[in-house]
Amino acid sequence: ANAEAAGATAFLIYDTADPTVIELLALSGSSRKLNIPGFMISKAQGQALASRLQAAEALKVYCQWKPVKVWFDMPASSNMTNDTLQISNHGDANMYWLPQVRRWFAPTDKIYEASVGPSPPPFSGATIFPLLYDGSVVARNGASRISLPFTFPLYLTFFQQAWVSTNGAIVLDPNFVAGSDSSATLGVTDGANAVVAGLWDNLVCSFCEITTKEPLTGGDGVGVTAVRYENMSFYKSGAVNNAGDGPLTFEVWLYQDGRVLVNVLVFPASAASRSSLQMGLE
Repeated sequence: ANAEAAGATAFLIYDTADPTVIELLALSGSSRKLNIPGFMISKAQGQALASRLQAAEALKVYCQWKPVKVWFDMPASSNMTNDTLQISNHGDANMYWLPQVRRWFAPTDKIYEASVGPSPPPFSGATIFPLLYDGSVVARNGASRISLPFTFPLYLTFFQQAWVSTNGAIVLDPNFVAGSDSSATLGVTDGANAVVAGLWDNLVCSFCEITTKEPLTGGDGVGVTAVRYENMSFYKSGAVNNAGDGPLTFEVWLYQDGRVLVNVLVFPASAASRSSLQMGLE
C-alpha cells in the first residue's frame, strides 16, 4: 500500500534469508486489494538490483501481472471444482518454494464469524430516499440499484453499488437481474451471487416501505449505513396482493469494514417455521 501511495507501478520482493519463500496471501476483511502487481524474486537477484540502485544506476524493469484464483477444499455439494496451483521455475537460479495459504489473520482459520444478540434501536441515520417503495405500491421480485456511501468489502471483492431487492437480499453482483432471487439460494452458483441476505425469501411488498439511510460513524469510528424493510409480507398464492404472513420489518446495516448486522424489528410468529428463509453472506 505504501508503494502504491508513493506512485509505484509495481514492486519487487526478495527474501533476506535462504531458502526463498513465497506465501500465497489472501487479503481479508477490510484490507484493500492493491492496484499494482508485486513480484517475488530470489535473494541473489534482489540484492544485485538493490546494490545497483544504491549506486544510482537507472534501471528499467518489465513486469507482467497475471492474477490467479484457486478454489480448494470445496464441499461435495459445490458446483466449483477443486483446483491445483503449480509453481514452476523457468529461470537460471535455483529457487525453493514453500507455499502457504492464509485466509484469516486471527488465531483461527475462518472466513467470517457470526453471533446473535439483542436487537439494537432502529438505525438513526436520516432517510436518503425511498427505493421506489414508499408505501404506495405493490411489488414482487423488484429491485432498485443504489450507490453505496463507501466501498464495501465482501469476500475479497470491493463494491460501490448494490441492488436492493424486494425479496430481502442486497445483491452486490453488477450483473444481477431483478427477479432472479425469488428463491433464496445461498451457497450455490445459480441465481444471485455476491449477496448480503438480511431475511431472504419470496417476499411481497404490499404497500411496504424500503429506504436507505444516511451513513453514520459508529462508536468504533467505522462508517455504517442501513437499508430498512418495513411492513413486508411473505408470499402466499391467492392472498390479497399475494401477501401472506406479515408484517415483517428489519434493517440490514452495512459497515465500511465489512461487518453486517441484521436488525429484526418485527417478525410474524406464524412464519417462524419457514424453511425457505435464509440469512447470511455469499
